[in-house]
Amino acid sequence: MTGVPRPSVSWLKDGQPLAPNDRVFTSVEPDNTVSIMIAQPGPIDAGKYTAIAVNPSGQDTTTTQLYVNTPLETTPKEPMHEALGVAPSFLRAPLVLPPPHEIHGTTIEPTGVFYASEGLPVKLEVQVHGIPEPNVSWFCNERPVRPDFKHKILSLPESVHCLTLEAPLANADSGTYRCVASNSVGVKELIFPVKIQPKVQVVPVPPKFIRKPAPSITTTVSQPILLEATFKGTPTPVISWHKDGKLVPPTETPSNRIQILTDTNKTTLSIAEVTPEDVGTWQCLASSTAGTATFRTKINLEVPKPVSVESQKVLFTPKKRTSVTGPSDSPYPEIRQAPKSVEIVEGNTARFSTMVVGNPQPIVNWYINGIRVQPTLPLEGRLEEARESIYFDGLLHHLELRQCRQEESGVVTVEALRADVPEEVSRLEPNAIATASANLKILPAPGKIPQLRPVQKRFEEVPSMEEPVPAGPTMKPPTFTTVLHTVTATAGQSAV
Repeated sequence: MTGVPRPSVSWLKDGQPLAPNDRVFTSVEPDNTVSIMIAQPGPIDAGKYTAIAVNPSGQDTTTTQLYVNTPLETTPKEPMHEALGVAPSFLRAPLVLPPPHEIHGTTIEPTGVFYASEGLPVKLEVQVHGIPEPNVSWFCNERPVRPDFKHKILSLPESVHCLTLEAPLANADSGTYRCVASNSVGVKELIFPVKIQPKVQVVPVPPKFIRKPAPSITTTVSQPILLEATFKGTPTPVISWHKDGKLVPPTETPSNRIQILTDTNKTTLSIAEVTPEDVGTWQCLASSTAGTATFRTKINLEVPKPVSVESQKVLFTPKKRTSVTGPSDSPYPEIRQAPKSVEIVEGNTARFSTMVVGNPQPIVNWYINGIRVQPTLPLEGRLEEARESIYFDGLLHHLELRQCRQEESGVVTVEALRADVPEEVSRLEPNAIATASANLKILPAPGKIPQLRPVQKRFEEVPSMEEPVPAGPTMKPPTFTTVLHTVTATAGQSAV
């Protein structure tokens, strides 16, 4: 028979419902073959048999006539199936059984292999017949199968017996299975191979965006905008969209103005009509067990052109950004005020300040000529106060370098890192690090006279001061116009 969905089958005998009993068995094979079996039929079994197949789409019937021939000579005696019983036989098996005329002896070996997948439950089901009711036992590779947490053995109505493997393994559970049905009359065994196919080993590949929008998009109010990206990764990553660090749930898009669509390797975010509320940083995050990938696009609104020089000056007058503008909601660091270059005399203190915002507060590091400042360790291992000092006053981050030396002239760099992820992740993720630099120029102290050696050499070349020098109207002996005085100086500061 055929039919979708698979039809249910019932039987009639002479127009009346036929109920299976210990002699009459009905079955539907896996290949949709419908059959009825009558053990040792007698005159009472003769009649018209009808099979009815029914599903929601309709029904169909087929009818056959059974005639039972009575032996010419009969002697009153007990029916054989009651006196001697009936040897076990298999009516249904996991594989298609061969025709009865091809079955010889007590062993049945269907052709083919029963395939199953590793890790998924496997059900091996048989239906047996025999009088008295046969006992059924299972073997795998000649070893008896015992009920445990992995193997379930059940006896169901209509002489159906089932062996279930809860989580089979490719190596341990593949092999030759044998089902033995036995009673006082005889034994029948069913032998068939089972192949548990191993799971396909998937090599994880971190997510990666193959195509993504521009980092910045400028548009006008009420215009549509589309952010589209393609990605790859194994397993398939989960895609989420965020605005200024906050998740944008696809279900919370009022009036369908904002729509998020994602399929196997493509995701899109569309805004039907841009409003000022849409201005900000939009982020797409792809994550899986193999890793994460992200990109950001900043949406800006086009500024109207100024109508006069005066309005242009007002529009573009820069304003100093302070905490009054409000803290940042984004976890990505932003340097709102970069440190300024410093020119200072040797021995004095150089100070650098910067404003860094982010939520949470970013991690800030300072570098002098590429060397990270470590303020907690004494300079050169000496037990003295560190010359470098780093601190945060609640608004600005500061670096102080005391007793500056000329060889420390160079570049001072401030680095801000995202604080809600490990440092190694920040250094690999775009936009998770912000840097700014300033120059440090240290001038020699006024009291430092590096020319003493050349001056001494010049004096060695002139005649000795003891030799008489001719006097003349244009020559005068040396005289100090300002004499030296006692000076009190602070340690580490220049003395003149």
